[in-house]
Amino acid sequence: MKKIFLTALFAIVCMANAAAQSQLSAEELTFRKGIMSFLSEEGFTPTIDDDDNSVNFKKEGTLYWINVYGTDPTYIEMHESGFDIDDTDRTKLLEACNFGSYDTRCAKAYVTTKSVSFTTEFFVYSLSEFRKVFYDTMRCLNATKNKVKDHYNNN
Repeated sequence: MKKIFLTALFAIVCMANAAAQSQLSAEELTFRKGIMSFLSEEGFTPTIDDDDNSVNFKKEGTLYWINVYGTDPTYIEMHESGFDIDDTDRTKLLEACNFGSYDTRCAKAYVTTKSVSFTTEFFVYSLSEFRKVFYDTMRCLNATKNKVKDHYNNN
C-alpha cells in the first residue's frame, strides 16, 4: 500500500512539473534559455521560478524576474522587487507611484495590499535585441523605484 501511495505521489509531482513546463511553447522556452545564458555570461546566477516560469536573478541584493510570452515578437515583462508597505499613508504612496510612473514613463510602479512592485514591458524580435536593451531596462526600473521613494519621503 505504501509503495502504491509513493508511486502515485511521484506521478502527481511529475505531472505538475510537466504542466508547469508545458505552459511555455518551444520557442518561448528557447528564448528563456537564451536569456538565462546571457545572464550567466553577464555574471548573474539565473534560476527558474517553477510557479510562474519566470527567470529570476539578483543584482546587488535586489531581486529581478523576467517573464517571456509569445514569439515574433516576443513579449517581455521585467520586474524589480519593491518594498513592503506595512505602515504607510496609502494615498501618499499612490501619489508617489503615479509620479514615478509618469516621470520615468518606461516603467510602472504598482501598489498591492502589501507591497509596491516595479515592472516594464516591451517587445523584442530577437535575443540580440533583448541584450541591447537589458541594462537600460534595469536602469529604468531602478530610476522609477528611486523616484517613488524620493517623492514619498519628500512630500
